[in-house]
Amino acid sequence: MTGAVKPFHLVARHGEHGLIDIEAMRAWPIEAGLAGQLAALLVDPDARLDAAARDRLDALAMLDDGAPARRPPAELPPVTNAVLFLNQYCNLRCTYCYGDHGRYGAAGRMHPDTARQAVRWLLAQAGTATVVHLGFLGGEPLLDFPLLREVTDYALAAAAGQGKDVDFYLTTNGTLLDDEIVAFLQAHRFKVQVSLDGPAGLHDRQRPFANGRASHAHIVPGVEALLAALPGSGAHATLVGDSDPATVVRALLDLGFREISILPATPAAPVGDAGRDSPAYMHWLEAGAEDWLAAIRARDADRLGILVSSTSLYAGIVSFLNGQTSDYPCGAGMGMVAIDRTGEVYPCQRFVGAAEFRLGSIAGGGLRRARYATSPVVANADCAGCVARRYCAGGCRHDHLAATGSDTTPAPDLCRIRRRQFELAAWVVSRLTPDEVGFLRAADILPARPCPLDFL
Repeated sequence: MTGAVKPFHLVARHGEHGLIDIEAMRAWPIEAGLAGQLAALLVDPDARLDAAARDRLDALAMLDDGAPARRPPAELPPVTNAVLFLNQYCNLRCTYCYGDHGRYGAAGRMHPDTARQAVRWLLAQAGTATVVHLGFLGGEPLLDFPLLREVTDYALAAAAGQGKDVDFYLTTNGTLLDDEIVAFLQAHRFKVQVSLDGPAGLHDRQRPFANGRASHAHIVPGVEALLAALPGSGAHATLVGDSDPATVVRALLDLGFREISILPATPAAPVGDAGRDSPAYMHWLEAGAEDWLAAIRARDADRLGILVSSTSLYAGIVSFLNGQTSDYPCGAGMGMVAIDRTGEVYPCQRFVGAAEFRLGSIAGGGLRRARYATSPVVANADCAGCVARRYCAGGCRHDHLAATGSDTTPAPDLCRIRRRQFELAAWVVSRLTPDEVGFLRAADILPARPCPLDFL
């Protein structure tokens, strides 16, 4: 044992102190005296800890034992997840769209031959994997529902011939959902995410039809049918400006959604700095920590179920309780790719149309994926020195590119959000008793639910 303290971070809230093991993603409550000594150590690495402090840290396994630091494997998994751009056009004109209103620089429709070739390509790339994940995006993919239906049936038959299964997912604006489409999605067990920005007034300002008409009232009947058939379907809302996240979540819950994601507009969105500045979102994060702790202490499983599906602290809470560390932020360029309407391959759906990030083509040749093999936690100095590195693991490359001009230089505003999520999740976990953790496990609150776009 070297006696040095392992990499740590301190969190304080309401006069209570927590200690975070950065590399192991663990958090504990600590006394004010120990917090003070550790704070001094952050300022002066030569500062000395008293015997009681060292004993406490030793009991928490926070003293360096000399073992070499774990390094993420710089290996590329097979591609098992592809999202197809069935078209590159859209019937909405969302104010924050970063994809040129769904055109991504090359408006048009994927030819059925290209779609079938993409399926064969994915199955070949997957190698010995027994399950592949096939997504549909646009544009608005349901504008070409006959093609989606054809590709789905083709993929099932082709995969069965190779002893593989296919999981399907779809991102839609919801405007074209009807009984026929919903029945098809249900029959094929699609994971569906609807882009919907909350209450009608807010949604209609941000997501009008191409002719300027309001879209919310047109969407609701299809959403209701979808949730009746596939109750696990999710909603994703985008915040522009200082919209109130709590109001957005409440509206989506009232529609029947129980899986909700909500984020401020991406740095790539054409909304200006004011459109991305969201003090209300940060306030919502802070309030969410209080809600989590209150619901756990009240043993309120119903309230916790809503918090699981509608707050952005859940992933961090699960990670801290289970000691889960992340080496990569998502599967982009690794196990997941996006295929545009012409068959060109990109790291993920957000990079489609950006020629410098093109990985290759389904027509043949290899994929230029080597730069995605090394974890940002290792390769990126900004990330390597960040306290939230094992939680965030580098963040979204596309967001970074839009904010800083480099896909490897982190976007400052997004770093601020991720670090605060990390700290608040750690604070919640550090306040829990063993009985409260046991309740979470018994109530099946802890198992993480991976995003269908993030399979590695």
